[in-house]
Amino acid sequence: MITSGLPTADPADLTRSGSLTGPLDQEIANVRTQIKRLTNRRSAVTASLLAVRSKQSVLHRVKDRSSKGPAGPRSGRDLTPMLSAAFDRATLQAKHGQQCLYRLGAGATMFEVKDPDPNAVGDGRVLGVRIEVFVAGNFLPPYYLLLNRPDGESSALCIHRSTIPARIPLPALSARHLGQALASAKSTDGSIKAAVPRQNLPRLVRELRRELVSYHMRTAAITSLGRRCGALNPDDDNGDGAGGPSAARMSRYGITQISVEDAEARVIRLEWADGKIGRVRIGKGGAVQKCVVFGRAGRLRRVERRIMGGERRIEELAERLSEPQTANT
Repeated sequence: MITSGLPTADPADLTRSGSLTGPLDQEIANVRTQIKRLTNRRSAVTASLLAVRSKQSVLHRVKDRSSKGPAGPRSGRDLTPMLSAAFDRATLQAKHGQQCLYRLGAGATMFEVKDPDPNAVGDGRVLGVRIEVFVAGNFLPPYYLLLNRPDGESSALCIHRSTIPARIPLPALSARHLGQALASAKSTDGSIKAAVPRQNLPRLVRELRRELVSYHMRTAAITSLGRRCGALNPDDDNGDGAGGPSAARMSRYGITQISVEDAEARVIRLEWADGKIGRVRIGKGGAVQKCVVFGRAGRLRRVERRIMGGERRIEELAERLSEPQTANT
């Protein structure tokens, strides 16, 4: 019998090492999770410190002193790596803060693009408008409005493309602010010049953004109302388990379902456990405009008055629905 001369592993040792694999892997995973959490924490603290104006002034002073020497000014690359990295991080943080402030304050930015189509009108020149919407602590994906000039000699702007959803009345707004025509005027030779539309692009952008923000605010308020009442329509749920009636909240609100009945999110339908059905119309600003509630015995005006009470805000509707007179009438 020929032997290899290599040490032979004991089966008992293999069993013991296999039993330690599970706890060791778990410990390694925990250490990696902790490292990731501490790294994110360090990034957040660093960004917070660099955002302070006094810290930025200190960095600028240190850079100025470091860039001056007996041999004259030196490039920024001669700085120590730590100081250079801190200064670059502070610059990026300042730009990011400025961008966030501008997105929050302005909400709309303009830019120019070139249409790659060789047959595009107006030499392919396109004016773009980026519209930002900030709802529930987050920026939504921006909306874009692209305009061009079909007639190169005309100053009239027309909508070329847009990502505005159909639920927003963009055609009506564009007809109001981009299609108002002036009376035809005579030129010096007596001929009549073509009418040039009177256009107000800033007003169009403002009203368009107002419509977008209003729509998203209404949908967010309706979703919050459904979650508070425990009666969010499963089709409107975002996958966080809030859909469906909650037994604990049913005893307080008595509502089994809240759903949106139109594309503009201005009419919501309420269904109670005792068979009552109501419809509430919401204004563009979030105010409750009209309400109708029917029960088995007919129209329930006491419930309607209760819903229409207070400040008539959609945000306060949950409190009014939870009152005993509303739930039991």
